[in-house]
Amino acid sequence: MEFDLTKRLPAWPAITAEAVNNYFSLLALKGQPRYAAMMCGIEPCRINAMCKDDDEMAIRKMDALEEYKELIGMELHRRAVDGVVEDIYHNGRVVGQKVVASDRLLLALAKAHDPKFRDHLQVDATVKAGVLVVNAALDPDDWEKQYGDMRVDNSRLDSISAQQSQAGSKQTNPGG
Repeated sequence: MEFDLTKRLPAWPAITAEAVNNYFSLLALKGQPRYAAMMCGIEPCRINAMCKDDDEMAIRKMDALEEYKELIGMELHRRAVDGVVEDIYHNGRVVGQKVVASDRLLLALAKAHDPKFRDHLQVDATVKAGVLVVNAALDPDDWEKQYGDMRVDNSRLDSISAQQSQAGSKQTNPGG
């Protein structure tokens, strides 16, 4: 198939104010910009360009996405606190219903709103430089005979570490 690159492409159809308003309403409900644009008959790349060029459009898009986040939060709260209705089965038939709240969602909400429920990770690590080379062909007795009297010169390691630290600080702060 060959294309005539000199031929003009048809002009984009005009985007109506109604389509734009519908886009932002659908975006607030679904949270999917591409889906919302396609459902409103707007090319996603055009709505992106419009939001990039027009601050008011960009603000409306951000507001719609914030509304969507609030909608998610309300649904999480409903499922975590109020619960959802589940059928009770016996011998393959529904014999009743029960309301089940989600403990996991409730914990997620608690972590989001109260720092005391968040996971606290504290790392306390001390690292000392040194290299130990072990010849795997040696058994422990032979290794002790060959390398047992070797001692690491910690003062030499400390001076090398200080030199590297100074070199690193000179590279990150060339003026100082």
